[in-house]
Amino acid sequence: MSTARQIEIRRLRALEESFAVAPAGPEAGLFGPYLVTSPAGGNYHVEIRDLKRLRNACECPDLARSGLRTCKHIEAALHHLRRTRPLEVSRALAVPPDRPLVRFTEVDEARVRLDLPPGAPDALREEARAVFDESGGFSARLPEDFFRFYDRVQELGLELEIVEEVREHLADLEEDRTRAPAREAIYEELRSGTVRPSCSELVGRPVLVFDLETRREFTEVGGASRIQDLGISVAVVFDYRDRRHHYFEEDCASELADLLLGAERVIGFNLKAFDLPVLAGRASRDLSGVRALDLLEELERGLGWRVSLQNLLRSTLGLAKTGDGLEALKLHRLGEWDRLAGYCRDDVAATRGLFEYGREKGHVLIRDGRSEPPLRVPVSW
Repeated sequence: MSTARQIEIRRLRALEESFAVAPAGPEAGLFGPYLVTSPAGGNYHVEIRDLKRLRNACECPDLARSGLRTCKHIEAALHHLRRTRPLEVSRALAVPPDRPLVRFTEVDEARVRLDLPPGAPDALREEARAVFDESGGFSARLPEDFFRFYDRVQELGLELEIVEEVREHLADLEEDRTRAPAREAIYEELRSGTVRPSCSELVGRPVLVFDLETRREFTEVGGASRIQDLGISVAVVFDYRDRRHHYFEEDCASELADLLLGAERVIGFNLKAFDLPVLAGRASRDLSGVRALDLLEELERGLGWRVSLQNLLRSTLGLAKTGDGLEALKLHRLGEWDRLAGYCRDDVAATRGLFEYGREKGHVLIRDGRSEPPLRVPVSW
């Protein structure tokens, strides 16, 4: 998942989770300390320093570990300022930069844009037309087009600041593009039902890997407390008995619930907090009897903090998720069921690959921020 998409998800969570935000010091302007309180009562101290660059601070583990320079608490504080002090925010954003700046847009989708001061050199404006439109929006077809533009800017000796998160985002996209054939080969093997030899004892047993996609997002149903109302657009189960993927729509929720309840083990990622509650709401069944192995829960218990599936897949298997929950919602709304089912199947395949790797090796790999090499995390599933 790209840097931009990870930032978008944190912005969405900031809206979904209904944080309370209050100044933590004298109100002397937009910038300064804020106290962000979660619905569960957790308090987080946030420092707002900049509206255009990701230079804000928070004490939460996600900010320290993700390498993104933002988190849902920072995004909640920024959303609060946009909602309660819109004129001040607009004035601050309208101030031209003191030098040319490539950054992410500050709300909703994190899109790359170029801000030019009034006195920007004509040569820079001319070169920028290759990758930015008249409004400053990024218009290049490939990340390498941007890097070619930047090399040219440097050759000409022109000043241009590129915020670090944009560099990382474009580098991630370029890496995904160049490594796509190798990653596709790994996915094809997983899709085919091939099982690692060290996990062959699972073949023929009622062991399942499960994931689902929803019809709605939290903001449409009234927040996380209404998780049972999200609905199911598609669910996919990999069954070790026949080494095949099985597909379910919402009207088969009861049948799917019976399958999970009868399994020896059900494996997933964020299974207990998300997939099972969503399914329970549509099947009208108590699923507390499902013998679940939640890889996220197991890792969080050992690490003391949450790690993303994307981090695990990149670090452990050299894979990238083929999409994310927001893209899955778009596919559902467009009626593109085949693509939606393929995305969910690939999530199941990747989760199975991660499970089998950990079972065989006794560890998985993660990156702590931008650390190299990856950290080895012992597992015993």
